[in-house]
Amino acid sequence: MLVAQTVSGQNLEIPQNEFALSFSKEQLEVPRGEKAELEILILKSKSYQKSKVKMGVSSSLPAGVTITFSPDKGTFESTQANVSIQADAAPGQYTLILNATLNNKTKGSILKLLIN
Repeated sequence: MLVAQTVSGQNLEIPQNEFALSFSKEQLEVPRGEKAELEILILKSKSYQKSKVKMGVSSSLPAGVTITFSPDKGTFESTQANVSIQADAAPGQYTLILNATLNNKTKGSILKLLIN
């Protein structure tokens, strides 16, 4: 079984088939009017190693929340999600689904966003 080492020091299994997403944090706390970054690893099986990735968001974003990815598409194993919260965004906890599409297959993972 293959293992990948994340930046945070956790060992993660690389899937034997297809791919999976792993976030550097399960919850992101961002004050209104601020920005935050989240590292996303795309753990690819051997058959997906050369596949192009397209990042996206499956869930509706709350008003005043913007998420961009850098890079957002191409052949890469990690990307950064840039989360921007406008000053007038409603405070609260939101469940978001960030996703990746490879070979016409989309998989997502849940990110909890806390706006205060």
